[in-house]
Amino acid sequence: VELALKEIGYSVKPGDIVLFRTGADDHWGKPDYGSKGAGLTPEVVHWFFHQGVRVLTTDAYSLDVPIHLMFEKLKAGL
Repeated sequence: VELALKEIGYSVKPGDIVLFRTGADDHWGKPDYGSKGAGLTPEVVHWFFHQGVRVLTTDAYSLDVPIHLMFEKLKAGL
């Protein structure tokens, strides 16, 4: 996230609202919509919180990784 922000020349400020565009919105209403999105790690969420960001949102159904990836991690014991 920090590298991407550096590449676009932006510094996060307290009060910013962050939208993650994953491309999932292109699949809205289609059967594969639930398998789209990227997911955020707890470290990324904490980093934004410490920058003063209180609103994170996405074009996917959730900020979590897609459900099929959650199941894979669960099966692997992660």
